[in-house]
Amino acid sequence: MSSAAATTVSSASRRPSRFLLFLALAVVLVMWSVNYIAAKIALAHFDAFTLAVFRIVFAVPFILPIYLLQRRRTPLRRRDIWLLIWCGFFGVVVNRGGFIIGLAYTTAGHSSVILAIGPILILLLASAMKLEALTPGKIFGMALSFAGVAKIFPGVSASSFMA
Repeated sequence: MSSAAATTVSSASRRPSRFLLFLALAVVLVMWSVNYIAAKIALAHFDAFTLAVFRIVFAVPFILPIYLLQRRRTPLRRRDIWLLIWCGFFGVVVNRGGFIIGLAYTTAGHSSVILAIGPILILLLASAMKLEALTPGKIFGMALSFAGVAKIFPGVSASSFMA
């Protein structure tokens, strides 16, 4: 057996089953969906800024052990620290903080629709900038994604954003 074939067999045997992958995807989907409603309920008890800070501070005790317990984790190099801080600030603080603060001014349904529009806008911008091809599959995927959100939140319409 060649080394390439042995590598393929070895990596294939470590893959989780399709059922496990679909189950994990379903769990993530439920958690992500509940996020809007749970955050809106929490906003009834905390101001937006405090809730945003709580979410970030309380995530560390859950995420850090996952990183530390990995056998083959990528080592943190000195030159990566500023990039990590920059990505953490914009990817977590600004993103999640903006989500919570924005959610304080709208409904969970509106928030989910606004976030569902994000990938569509990014695809359209990337296409306009000639960075991404606008294929029928991508158009169908974005339409299906948005239709799913519209089906879950039927009371959310374009006119309800103007009210």
